[in-house]
Amino acid sequence: MPRWDIAETRRLIELRHGSEQIRRARHCLRSVTERLRHARYHFQEARNLLKSHIDDRLDTKNIYTLTWPTAPEEWSTLDNCMMKVEANLIACAQGIHSIADTLAHIVYFALGLDRSLGPLKERDVNISKVINVLKQTPAYSEVERAIASLLEDSSFALVTIMTNHAKHRGFPESRLSIDPPDQEAPYAMEFGAFAYNKIEHSEHEIEKVIAPAYKAADRAVIDTGNALNLVLSRECAPHLFH
Repeated sequence: MPRWDIAETRRLIELRHGSEQIRRARHCLRSVTERLRHARYHFQEARNLLKSHIDDRLDTKNIYTLTWPTAPEEWSTLDNCMMKVEANLIACAQGIHSIADTLAHIVYFALGLDRSLGPLKERDVNISKVINVLKQTPAYSEVERAIASLLEDSSFALVTIMTNHAKHRGFPESRLSIDPPDQEAPYAMEFGAFAYNKIEHSEHEIEKVIAPAYKAADRAVIDTGNALNLVLSRECAPHLFH
C-alpha cells in the first residue's frame, strides 16, 4: 500500500484553491498523522508499564502475588500503575477516535467543499456529513469509498462507542483478567461490559479492539490521502495548460 504524499496534497490544494485554502487545512493535515503517533505512543506506554510492573517480575513471583498484593505499599504501587495504564489506554482510544473527523476536515478543505454554494456549518463538519456531501458528486467516489471504510470497521466503531461513553459517562471499567481463556499470556487488560444508546456491549480485551481499530484508521488515512491526490490531480490538469 503506497504511503500518502502529504506534501503533494498541499501542493495540489494550493494549485487548485489557492494559498488561503492551505491555511485552512494545515492544522488538519498535521494533526491526522500526529494523532496516530500519539495513539501509538500511549499504547506503548501502557504496555511498558505492565511490562515493568508484571512481566519483568514473573521470573521471581507468580501472577497472583503481583496482582493481588497484601502489603499496603505494594497495593498502592499496583494501583498507581493501573491508573497510568488506564490513562494511556483512554488517550490511545481518544486519539484513534479523533481520526475520523480530522480526516473529514481534510477532505472538506482539500476539495473546497467549504467554498461551495451550500457549505456545512463549522460545527457540522464531521465524517458522516462529509460522506453525504461526497456522495452527491460522482467524481469524488474514490475519496468517499476510502473515508467511508473507516465507519465500516467494527473495531473502529467499538472504539468510537467506548470513547463517547467515556466522554459523557466515564470509561468502562478497565481491569486485569488473570489467566484469560484463549491466551498464552498470564493476564490481559480488559474493559468491562457497558450499555450505550440502548445497546449492551460485553467485556473485551482492550488490545484486540484497539490494535485493529488503529490499523483501520491508518489505512483510511492513507487511502483517503491517495484518493484526494488522484482527484485533485484531475481537477488541476486544466490549470496546468493555462
